[in-house]
Amino acid sequence: MIDRPARPRRHRSRDRDRRGHRTLQDLGAAWVLLLLGGLIPYAQPLSPETAVEVLQDLPYFEGFGADPRRNALDLYRLRGAEAAPVLLFVHGGGWTSGDKGTYGYLGNAFASQGYVTVIPNYRLSPEVQHPVHVRDVARAVAWTYNRIADYGGDPERIVLMGHSAGGHLVALLALDDRYLREQGLSPRILDGVIPISGVYDLNAVPGFAEVFGNDPERRRDASPLTYAREGDPPPFPFLILYAQYDIPTLGHQAQVFYRALLAQGADADLSEVPDRDHGSIVAFLGRREDPATQLVVTFLRKTLPLPERRKGGSP
Repeated sequence: MIDRPARPRRHRSRDRDRRGHRTLQDLGAAWVLLLLGGLIPYAQPLSPETAVEVLQDLPYFEGFGADPRRNALDLYRLRGAEAAPVLLFVHGGGWTSGDKGTYGYLGNAFASQGYVTVIPNYRLSPEVQHPVHVRDVARAVAWTYNRIADYGGDPERIVLMGHSAGGHLVALLALDDRYLREQGLSPRILDGVIPISGVYDLNAVPGFAEVFGNDPERRRDASPLTYAREGDPPPFPFLILYAQYDIPTLGHQAQVFYRALLAQGADADLSEVPDRDHGSIVAFLGRREDPATQLVVTFLRKTLPLPERRKGGSP
């Protein structure tokens, strides 16, 4: 895949918007539009897709209130996969839009390298409000943990990755154990978390009352930063990424979140991805030369090492 990671721009202490001088309040409407904007994928997979098998619309929740389209996931795997490490990716879209089908390029790219890749949908606002989104992601993770062995994956080797609202959801799920405990599980089933351009402090962003309401305490309760500052450190590493030209405050939020994890004693790394904005940081995932891809691959190789193969191709 990638033999040598690029040198990304690392964490720096300066707190400023790298695109200009406007405040978050001035850019509130643009902030919402950027988070809600759909992505048109233009990344290419890391290697040919011919050996990848795609299983679509597998239901992960069929209980009361379930939505057959939103409570379903797509699964990408190499044909003949056995006990392969698992990457579960959660899409963004401002908690109000987005679809797993947009990210087939990402599923193919990482599955072609030996990772069983799971991409769920989840129910969206305004039809539902927090914490339904994160509870749906917890259900998708529980399905993965309980069923992935049937599809060639290893339930003891799972990394979560999410972009934008999905970055918020994977970080919250990993740090606030209520949601996995509702599924009879613990965050200790995870091997790592990769939030990309995520939202970590909901009191620091405008809008989204239809998702979280306006009560500051409720928004604090829904913020991953709250749990990064409290309790025991997570027993798995974080890779936190944001774009050089990301939505205003997201770079600063990533830095604050990173520092809070370090203060808690967590294993965390932070990188600003150069020459990317909020959309392109995920749309380029899967290209060999892409710096975000290289960082993700390095992290996966460290946390989810692929089994070595002998010359004949057998493990």
